[in-house]
Amino acid sequence: MQVRKVILLTGIFVFLCHFVYSQNEINGRVLDVNSESLAFVNIIINGDDSKGVIADLDGRFFISSDDSIKFLTFLYVGYEKLVYELSDADFKKEELIIQMKSSSVGLNEVVVNAGENPAHRIIKKVVRNKKKNNHEQLSSYRCEIYSKMQMGYIVDDSLGYYIAEKEFYEKNKQRVLEGKEVVESEFSPFDVFLFMSEVVTDRKFKYPETVKNTLLHNRVAGLKTFDLSAINAFQQFTFYDDFILFGNESFVNPVSKGSTQLYFFNIEDTLYQQTDSIFIISYKPRKGKTFEGLEGLLYVNTNGYAVQNVVASPADADKLSWKIEHKYVFHNHEQWFPEQLNFELTMPDSRMDFASLKMSQRSYVSKVELNPKLGFKEMRDDFIPLKGDVVSKEDDVWNEHRKEKLSEKEQLSYVLVDSIGEKMKLDAILRVTTSLGTGNLSVKWMDIKTQEILKINNYESVRLGVGLQTNRNLSRYFSVGGYWGYGFKDKAMKYGGNMVVDIIPDDILEIKYEYSNDIREPGLFSFPLQGDLFLNRELYAQIMDKEERHALTLQGQYQFLRGAVTFEQTTIQPQYPYVYSGSNSDLESDLNFSELSLNLRYAFGENNDWFMGVRVPSPTRFPILYFSYTRGFRGVLKGDYDYHRIQAAIEQQFDTRFIGTTKYRIEAGMVTNELPYSRLFVSSGTGGSFAFIGLDNAFQTMDNYEFVSDRFVHFFFEHDIGNILYRKKYSKPHLILIHNMGFGTLGYEDNHSLVNVQSMEKGFFESGGGLDNIIIFPLRRSLNIGLGAKVYYRYGPYQQERTSDNLAFRFNLNVVF
Repeated sequence: MQVRKVILLTGIFVFLCHFVYSQNEINGRVLDVNSESLAFVNIIINGDDSKGVIADLDGRFFISSDDSIKFLTFLYVGYEKLVYELSDADFKKEELIIQMKSSSVGLNEVVVNAGENPAHRIIKKVVRNKKKNNHEQLSSYRCEIYSKMQMGYIVDDSLGYYIAEKEFYEKNKQRVLEGKEVVESEFSPFDVFLFMSEVVTDRKFKYPETVKNTLLHNRVAGLKTFDLSAINAFQQFTFYDDFILFGNESFVNPVSKGSTQLYFFNIEDTLYQQTDSIFIISYKPRKGKTFEGLEGLLYVNTNGYAVQNVVASPADADKLSWKIEHKYVFHNHEQWFPEQLNFELTMPDSRMDFASLKMSQRSYVSKVELNPKLGFKEMRDDFIPLKGDVVSKEDDVWNEHRKEKLSEKEQLSYVLVDSIGEKMKLDAILRVTTSLGTGNLSVKWMDIKTQEILKINNYESVRLGVGLQTNRNLSRYFSVGGYWGYGFKDKAMKYGGNMVVDIIPDDILEIKYEYSNDIREPGLFSFPLQGDLFLNRELYAQIMDKEERHALTLQGQYQFLRGAVTFEQTTIQPQYPYVYSGSNSDLESDLNFSELSLNLRYAFGENNDWFMGVRVPSPTRFPILYFSYTRGFRGVLKGDYDYHRIQAAIEQQFDTRFIGTTKYRIEAGMVTNELPYSRLFVSSGTGGSFAFIGLDNAFQTMDNYEFVSDRFVHFFFEHDIGNILYRKKYSKPHLILIHNMGFGTLGYEDNHSLVNVQSMEKGFFESGGGLDNIIIFPLRRSLNIGLGAKVYYRYGPYQQERTSDNLAFRFNLNVVF
């Protein structure tokens, strides 16, 4: 009998202990009325301001208290205060769901009557500690990132959205999830995500700018071979940069030097965690300021005055609606490091008043290593083709990385979109689309070079052709190709071919042989490693050389440096009236050159990701350097000229606080000894007057072939001050200042007959200005085309007599988000 009493009392005691303990711990999630997660909600325990937690990026929270938890207070800027009394049933729930209602009170600017705004003092401390708290100031780090991206419609149910269809949807949903036959017509685009993917990448960083993302796992609804290793390019991986970039726009970071002159900050609340305080600070642009600004919340931890959480979105309501949310943790009691990242983009659909298209990406960081040793092998920029284990769709592969189970809508999206993708052969369609974007249309093991199909210039008028090149599907280690074209104005055929052998694949090291019988503009100043621009000098070309060329090139890349060594033999026949009477030339013969060249391109901070097997470079804020040295040999093969030719250029685009965006390019070159017109330097002019298209790094008021040099220097400068005049819905002009100038000399002028050989020793000058986005034409809601105009004026020693001849006008179009 005594034993039974002891057992019974012990059981009761254990039960009561468990019951009491369960009153001290609770899991929950905070949502808004639309069931969207609310990140970083301030949660106070039992009304004691010194005891509380902050919900994570997904609105989730876990509370463990020494005392029994009786009620929770939820506070979030822009939402009504909520006090929630806990019941016994709440502690038994796997997850307590809390919904908060938005309030009509926004982020209002508060007047500070005396002294410095206390929030500004905190922000200045954050700015002073940026270098210490920014993880990208470490010598290196490594981490693993799980990212889930979704795109689908958000529907306003209050407008009676497809009520009749909902019953049908609920009836068939379970059948699809159980793997039974899928009938796509039974579901509308609002029932599933139109796009859904999961990606796991290994991110390695080496100070100051080298980043390598390696794809570990990849899954995309509807596709089998869709490589999303570049997915994290959407995420801003640190909030300490001076500018937050979105598309082609730069937003001034509220956590940057001098930001208190542009932004108004206000302390909304204070939360205490152990020995640290967390200041919740709202921010928005000051009234009357016209810069590209943000608004949102900063959670500043007094441990190093670091940004612990951040919410940011454009302050301009007419901008495309996007939002970023970051959560940082103090990793290993050593360094603040991102733990959760979120990016959202919402695009209202102009066809449906009740729906918007939303893209969201949530990323979770784990396996963080601070200051690991990373050598060249670990950081090498190589392409790794998708393998079976990388694109696995089995849940057991993903459960290790997912932070939560897939929702029913997510499961349904995979099943339904996979079925649609297989029937529509979306993989093949995507390969074609991606190929077109890179200038190659892939058909099995062959690429069609789309840039050879149609070319337009003043010399040929219209040129039609075809180009073919074998691709990776045939071999990863070699390719062969060729092209053919016909110009309708000059009535001449052009053709060529090549063979490439990859010594180390993925553009690391290759050797290439090329043959071409084509045309080329004389005196062209270019760098082989610069790449072809969509709008280039060829558009305005009026005279050409016929060129037969054999070339053997060894080229490769090491980190930020690309290099190429080329030996080529070229025979040139000018297709314009020209006679060269230099000491090394026969008046009746062709022009023959044998040349050995070294070409270099250095772009510090330009990292690459791979997308569908294509290298995708990231822009760099540092200068890009080009260098080219050519040695001409007389008596080698058919070479007639002995000389040295040197070219160099530096270009950069960068943002400056309070000043705007600056873009410049400086280029120079020289040749030694006597050379024909084709190997001199012809300054690039676009003909002055009026034109719809202007070229970068060209003189707009200079006539074609007006100046030629054997030594020269050019300077091109453009500065976008930004939107400082006014801001209207359909007009937000950016003021632009422009200045270009050039100097050059020319020796042996008497060697050239029948062509203009004027030099510009006295200096050529043109300046101007313009307005971008004078008129904004809406394509879709929040996605528009901006029309701008620029005017240039020529002055100085080479100014024309008539004022109208010194003017040039150009229009330009911009995509405006």
